[in-house]
Amino acid sequence: MNINKKNLLVTKFTEKGGRPALSGVHFTPDYTEATNGHMAVRISYPEQIKPEDLPEEIHTAPAGEIKPFLVSAEALGDVKFYKSGKNAPLPWMEQVYVDVNQTNANGRACFYATNMESKSAQEIAKMEDQYPDTDKVWPGSKAPILQICVDPDYMKELAEIAVKVSQKDSRKHGAMLLSIYGPMEPVRIETCDLSAGQSMDAILMPMRWNTGRFGAAKSRKEDIKSFYTAVRRFARIIRSYTQSPKALEALDAKITSHIGFVEMFQKVLTTL
Repeated sequence: MNINKKNLLVTKFTEKGGRPALSGVHFTPDYTEATNGHMAVRISYPEQIKPEDLPEEIHTAPAGEIKPFLVSAEALGDVKFYKSGKNAPLPWMEQVYVDVNQTNANGRACFYATNMESKSAQEIAKMEDQYPDTDKVWPGSKAPILQICVDPDYMKELAEIAVKVSQKDSRKHGAMLLSIYGPMEPVRIETCDLSAGQSMDAILMPMRWNTGRFGAAKSRKEDIKSFYTAVRRFARIIRSYTQSPKALEALDAKITSHIGFVEMFQKVLTTL
């Protein structure tokens, strides 16, 4: 199971000095997650590298085999990431690997990384506290009332201004109001400081939600499967209009077995 630096960004959403379980990062078979009681964040793992494609000194196994565990966010700060060489970049070098078998077997999580010249190994004690069941509050498959896409950098800039303008409560927290009028209408952002008689009123233009760029990440295997399914449907449509049904049946069989698709497709095209 390999993770990258993005997986550890969830440490920013842990709580210090409160409930112990909220000070840790929860590792699951699908993602890392953390919560401070006000926010909860999950970041899925990057594309998984097959254990057989890694150097022998890296001991790991598929992410799906990991048993969920909780470790201190502070301790994760010691996990070391290496950089891949500029002339011969090897993306796997920029990952950290969890020894799944060792981590499942005892009370310590084992993290490894190497750049072929040196090796980093950290063992972090698992926390015994129970991580909150965030599935109970996560929307899951529930359909949203309205979705709108905005630039996160622009939203951050406006939110930072709102923090400075808004009136603070006893916990020194402010508030801002979001008004959404439609999926392609500006988002209105408002806040105020009644003690100073000041207010902020801003709008943020929406973006088009490009599923190719922003959509939920799929594994390469799922993408390939979807592609082949689409082509098979295309082949069936062509079959009804062509005088070479046998050739297309051969194509359909090749696509089904996922073998030699490109070569076979080129051959079939020459028969049409």
